[in-house]
Amino acid sequence: GMTRVYCDICGKEVVRKKEIWKHTLTAREGNKRVSYDEHIEEICESCATTIHCCTSMMKQGWKPDFHEMKEAAATAADGANQPTLQPGA
Repeated sequence: GMTRVYCDICGKEVVRKKEIWKHTLTAREGNKRVSYDEHIEEICESCATTIHCCTSMMKQGWKPDFHEMKEAAATAADGANQPTLQPGA
């Protein structure tokens, strides 16, 4: 049978096998900041579109504020990653 392919970003199965994207970000020779190196081999069209839109907007001066990442880090630091029962639940 056909091998299933899953997006390395969102985890969803890529149904149309001809629509798989890849993304590479590597430091140029002489650049010691290799911590940003990233190779993502299998990306679905939806995630590829998001990456494309973000880079396009960055070229026009858009700056993400990463509030989601800050909120997630604060939540994890609080130990609040356990499900909590809401009153009346």
